[in-house]
Amino acid sequence: MSVNATVPATVQTTPHTLSQNRMRRGLRAVVGSLPVRIAIPHLVASELLVFRVPARPPVTRSGGIGGDGNGRAGAARSTGMEQTMREGYAGTGPGAITPDGCAVELYARLPVGDEPDVIAAAVPAGARILELGCGVGRMTHALLERGFEVTAVDESAEMLERVRGARTICGPIERLDLGETFDVVLLASFLVHAGDVEVRRGMLRTCVRHLAQGGCVLIQREGADYHSNVPRERVDPAGFTVRIVSVEPVGDGVDSVHAEYVFPDAVWTQTFRSRPLTREQFEEALAQEGLRVDRYLTDDGIWVRAVPMP
Repeated sequence: MSVNATVPATVQTTPHTLSQNRMRRGLRAVVGSLPVRIAIPHLVASELLVFRVPARPPVTRSGGIGGDGNGRAGAARSTGMEQTMREGYAGTGPGAITPDGCAVELYARLPVGDEPDVIAAAVPAGARILELGCGVGRMTHALLERGFEVTAVDESAEMLERVRGARTICGPIERLDLGETFDVVLLASFLVHAGDVEVRRGMLRTCVRHLAQGGCVLIQREGADYHSNVPRERVDPAGFTVRIVSVEPVGDGVDSVHAEYVFPDAVWTQTFRSRPLTREQFEEALAQEGLRVDRYLTDDGIWVRAVPMP
């Protein structure tokens, strides 16, 4: 069931202050590369600055109202003004939990790894970047510090409250249409591994739709053993432990992944859905939306620079 409705929006600006100095590298090494944020926004946003999406019954890509049809990006259920957890997703721990199971306080604590350096080396200095699925802005702030102009998109207003110095848009990714283009579109956090194929296609189309002539899309993939090397953990030098506890198939090639984040003073968990993609499957998915791999930016093949097909 496709979604074609236009979402009304209200405009809000954010303070222009830079915050969060770069923290320790190495989060990407945790579990065969941990995502910047595990989240798959869904539905539509079509204005500038901050979008406040009104509560509405969710529409899924399969099965109509409610649920997510085995997709990692099914719409959150809502009652009144409150969204509840998506089917197949869960999160526990202190503070606000988003519909995809992400804990805002947790992601505010996690350090950014070397991803900003990878990005900076792959794009022109001072480029205009559209960051899809920005979370609390850990990547956003690091890119701003490097002189990039960032428009940050996320479905969670609580996440976006942590973003400083960037234009922010609160709304879904899949059919986002801002009516403008950018030098770089950033699709990190393993969003390309959405369980629902149509959701993945919608997000890649959003990337293409917002790409300026001569621009590129930077995509973060899962590591080759992300779904097979389980359980695994990493103790960060900052004093917390990240574990991928289990990866269980739920049908149609989609896995349910359970992660734990253990700090001295708090523990968070998250369960989410992900579709493994081989390199060949990934490149085929890009080609379906008119993109091709320009080059793999890291030896592990996790970060990719893609450009439109000629």
